Amino acid sequence: MLDRRAACPTCFKCWPISRRPEKSVLVARLTYNDRVEKKIFWIVFILLGLVADFVLPLWWGLVATLPIAVVSWWVAYRSEWF
Repeated sequence: MLDRRAACPTCFKCWPISRRPEKSVLVARLTYNDRVEKKIFWIVFILLGLVADFVLPLWWGLVATLPIAVVSWWVAYRSEWF
């Protein structure tokens, strides 16, 4: 018999009712991920911004802000590293 969790590990709707996590656990996980993602975004954005400010001339550092924001967003929200 096929285990439904193996086919769909992240979809809690597919889990049998007896094995579903409590809603409070799911809310805590979502809250944790939101906070961590925001912190990671700002940490990466500030670090890359400081590197650009010290390494690049003023105007290049300002122009580099947009790509730095995109890279920070990707690392925090899309890379699934956190």
